[in-house]
Amino acid sequence: MTERTSEHAPMGTRLFLSWIVFALMVWGGTCAAQENVDHAGIISAWSQQSVERGQKLFQIACAPCHGADGVHTINPQSRPFAVDKFQNGSDPFSLYKTITRGFKNMPSQSWMTPEQRYDVIDYLRETFLKKLNPSQFTQIDATYLDSLPKYNPALPKAGEAIPTQRDFGPVLESQLGTTFSDALTFQLNANVTLSYDLHRMRLAGAWQGGFLDLSQTGHFQQRGEGRPVPDGKPLEGLQHWSWALGGRFDYPTSDLLPRGPVPEAWMRYRGHYVNGRQAVLSFTVQGRDILELPGAEGSNDFLTVSHWLRIGPGSSPLRLCAGQSNHPDGQAEGIVPLGQTVPARATGSAVGNLVMASFLKTGVNLPAEPPEKPAGLGHRDFISAGAVGQTDGLTWQVDDQHRLVLDIPADNHARVVRVICFAGKKESDLGRFGDYVRHARREPLTEPGTLTQGAPRLWPATIEVSGKLGDPTNGYALDTIPVPFKNPYRAWPRTSALAFFPDGRAVVTTYGGDVWIVSGLDARLGHVTWSRFASGLYEPFGAQVIDGLVYVTCRNGIVRLHDWDGDGEADFYETFYADTDVSAFFHSFNFDLQVDHKGNLYYLKCGEYTDYKLPGSVIEVSPDGKRSQVFCTGFRTPNGMGILPDDRLTVSDNQGNWMPASKISIVHRGGYYGYVQTLRGGNDWAPDGGRIDASQVKIPTTFDQPIIWMPQEFDNSSGGQVWVDDKRFGPLSGRLLHTSFGKGWMYYLMMQEVGKVAQAAIVALPFQFEAGIMRARVNPADGQVYATGLSGWQGPDGGKDGCLQRLRYTGQPARLLDDVKVSAGGLSLKFNFALDPASARDPASYHLEEWNYLWAETYGSDQYSIQNPGRKAHDLLTITALKISRDGRSVFLTIPGLRPANQVELRLNLTAADGSRFKELAYLTINAVPRR
Repeated sequence: MTERTSEHAPMGTRLFLSWIVFALMVWGGTCAAQENVDHAGIISAWSQQSVERGQKLFQIACAPCHGADGVHTINPQSRPFAVDKFQNGSDPFSLYKTITRGFKNMPSQSWMTPEQRYDVIDYLRETFLKKLNPSQFTQIDATYLDSLPKYNPALPKAGEAIPTQRDFGPVLESQLGTTFSDALTFQLNANVTLSYDLHRMRLAGAWQGGFLDLSQTGHFQQRGEGRPVPDGKPLEGLQHWSWALGGRFDYPTSDLLPRGPVPEAWMRYRGHYVNGRQAVLSFTVQGRDILELPGAEGSNDFLTVSHWLRIGPGSSPLRLCAGQSNHPDGQAEGIVPLGQTVPARATGSAVGNLVMASFLKTGVNLPAEPPEKPAGLGHRDFISAGAVGQTDGLTWQVDDQHRLVLDIPADNHARVVRVICFAGKKESDLGRFGDYVRHARREPLTEPGTLTQGAPRLWPATIEVSGKLGDPTNGYALDTIPVPFKNPYRAWPRTSALAFFPDGRAVVTTYGGDVWIVSGLDARLGHVTWSRFASGLYEPFGAQVIDGLVYVTCRNGIVRLHDWDGDGEADFYETFYADTDVSAFFHSFNFDLQVDHKGNLYYLKCGEYTDYKLPGSVIEVSPDGKRSQVFCTGFRTPNGMGILPDDRLTVSDNQGNWMPASKISIVHRGGYYGYVQTLRGGNDWAPDGGRIDASQVKIPTTFDQPIIWMPQEFDNSSGGQVWVDDKRFGPLSGRLLHTSFGKGWMYYLMMQEVGKVAQAAIVALPFQFEAGIMRARVNPADGQVYATGLSGWQGPDGGKDGCLQRLRYTGQPARLLDDVKVSAGGLSLKFNFALDPASARDPASYHLEEWNYLWAETYGSDQYSIQNPGRKAHDLLTITALKISRDGRSVFLTIPGLRPANQVELRLNLTAADGSRFKELAYLTINAVPRR
């Protein structure tokens, strides 16, 4: 197949490549110029503030490879700004184009706004170029500013067309600030938002005025490094809502999971139901089933927050905190009979009574009140709660911590109760609240259970697109199914995972939390429809369809989606498995989802950029979701996995700290794969949230080797794998395929086992996908391979925000390097076509180099000689003899002294028996050489 080029290409190839690079540079400059950016205006406004902003961005985006001092790089292939010459221009606009488009192995950083890119350039110039590297410092004058692309004020600025909010439906699951790593946030009436901590089933926050500020997150930024935070004014006095767990509100936490759920005997979160613009929580407390429907009513002048509860039967009494006073001496608190405004006693029945306590306002974002001291209360501000519905046997009290506590007795039957919460300013407000509760007693009571069986579709519009069939290339074609970036829900479909129903419909997830069903994937792709099936999930990056149900890997575990009424939208978002360690840092993803023949599920957790207690892991979950265990560890940012026919798992990882290069491993239970927890991210993340001292971590002496390493120019950010076992896929069937998030390429592997040691060779296919791809699946309906992915941290130049593409076998001949095997004394090459004997016997038709990588804490590794360890060089391998098979389809290369090597580069420049040329580039990892 068509060869992928590299930096180590022969001279003729390099000259050809140089013309491609020149063309890309010119095209990249044009693309950057076509952005409507006020280049001259931004540069003219540079100041100390822009340098300071640029320093922060430099530490995030540049220092991990280029280093912080401009002299000592972390990634050996990166440029030291303070001492080296720039290869792509050093004036501000040239640097802007380099940051925007990327250059060689440096990926595009277009996730930054134009202003942010120029902030980084200002910092780089002032810090590294002006004094330390003056030959690379360009003086800015009027002539230079006038030479820059012109800004058109009549057109929108680059990056301005961002919607103010997306339609997530009634709820969105995410972290909330730095405190809550798993929160479900509700959009309610009266512009009120409630957010629940799903690990404790308590309120994480309550505010009014907006939903969540997501502007700095991945919901709006390609590389959104911020966290969701409240967008509105806190509702003072209404921040507390929690259940006593283990019989206590102040339960001990030292033995609890620091970033996971409490013991199931205390509380288990089951999931949430969606019914139009409402959502119902489902959970258990002390073994009793509870459904909770939150709501709000009123205005700034008089606002109530309600919780409709269906409390199941059970032998355990329950305690519910409906509010908590912050008043130090408990002034004016207790039970207030309806129609009165002064506490009458310390405890009492929930029938016909309110509970209240005085409250000290913090003054956060609230206007000052006129000086007034109500005669009855003795304090102006207060919180109060009342209960209506099936309240017989329920009692209110204010405990010694000034909590408004509703005691719920054991019961043989379910009951439905509405708890209404209120914060007031004066005695007359308490009277108004009492009238409100009396009126609520006469209203029909909403039973949350009636909202759990489905409702009319929330997203009825389907989006029809026409696919484009690709041109045939060596027996295969890359077809494109357009992604609906323009849609009525203002959703941003950054496609993240893929699965299939047996009938060929695709399940496509997005980084922002959507699940779409894609239908019409027939041979012509003429009428393909996208239908939104679910939304508001917590950054899904894996998907499977099992027994007709959609399973999704999210940051908080595995979610199983149920469509009760069969209308094409999920009605119940079931927590099939709750992850036990959910970090709040933006990069702490869970990746992929695989299932073995026994029904066990597997997904990946990061080891770097997270508070996770382990150095990355594969998590194994039982078929019923009730049990889990760590399968293996040692992964940095493992963005993808695969599964072989014998249920062995493959896992990829990406070049970085403790990861010399990108790689693919066949993992085994208890294995360790190289990442070491010696790093922390300041106050943002640390191993086990800081409980592990990274400076004291003992470094292992070795790790389990991958089946293949890949140099940065070949795959700079790996995705997942897929085993293709459908003969309709042609000669690439019966193989493991690999995806690249960094390149947007797909590859096939040729695997070998020497005893119990596995190794492989890998070849890139000659297709450029529209985005960085990281998930691939075989469609059972047509037997072809579909892939999806997104652009952001990595991705091809000009990559789209998402893609869905099909690699299709055309039925035409495909010429392949069919197999590579390491043998005693050399390499055995097998082709699926006959070679010209003279070409096959010519040593010049083959070029072989080998090198090793250095496993160390540094970001990536240089390439080191095996003959002279410590020297940065490649070793040439000499072919002393060639033997071609009778059918001309196999060649044995005799290579004296062939030995284990992290990387072997094999270049082929052959002639087929029919006279056509065949060029290919393959990479090998040799972990073992057979003795004979």
